[in-house]
Amino acid sequence: MNKTFLFYWFTALFLSSCSVYNSNKLLSDSKDPSYTIERVHPKNQEETIQSGDELSIKIYPNDGENALMSIASINAEQATAKMEDGFTVSSTGEIRIPLVGALMAKGLTTSQLTEALTLKLTKTIQSPYVEVSITNQRLMLFNGKGAGQVIPLANEAMTLMEVIALGGGIKEHGKSNQIRLFRMENGIRKIYEFDLSEINNLKNADVTVQNRDILVIDHHPRNAQNTLRDAGPWISILTSGLVVFSIFSKL
Repeated sequence: MNKTFLFYWFTALFLSSCSVYNSNKLLSDSKDPSYTIERVHPKNQEETIQSGDELSIKIYPNDGENALMSIASINAEQATAKMEDGFTVSSTGEIRIPLVGALMAKGLTTSQLTEALTLKLTKTIQSPYVEVSITNQRLMLFNGKGAGQVIPLANEAMTLMEVIALGGGIKEHGKSNQIRLFRMENGIRKIYEFDLSEINNLKNADVTVQNRDILVIDHHPRNAQNTLRDAGPWISILTSGLVVFSIFSKL
């Protein structure tokens, strides 16, 4: 009687430690009322430059005359009267540019930085034409139970479906009806939820992603069958231990 009770007690204790839960669940629902889930399409807005951004800055004189010549492939050497690429925004938010010096870029949009550079360069360059773009745009994708990925954004028109495709599609046990997009908007973290499980929700696939978005595809929890399957070897060890204990207790 005591041995039977002991066996069941140890088994129940072990199985309780293998309870069905998601130890690797990420960014689950919060009880904080400041975080609400939106089920509408986010409005894309021009992003602001942040520390660590890599900027391509192209500066042409004469209202970009040389840029047009370069595009027309008249002579590549004639288009070299420019400065470009390789400007990293420092931890203080500044960039250093020849003929300009230090300039605060953090918090500005690329359009605003273009205007600021154009204004400063008019003192040294005749009719400057400036192009500014962020070259290391990326987002983070957490796909089901798979490892997280950093997905480079090839252009500013990449869609939700394109990013999922680059991440290998919906992984096993992934929830195609529970895809969440985390985005900073005016200093506030917004959460948008999308359903791609049905064809009538295909419009959600065309949502445009942005730099620094976080995309999380939730996954189904472990079911009892999988839990017991994974716990099988440990149950065998436990049972063997109890058998050995029973034998030695009779000696």
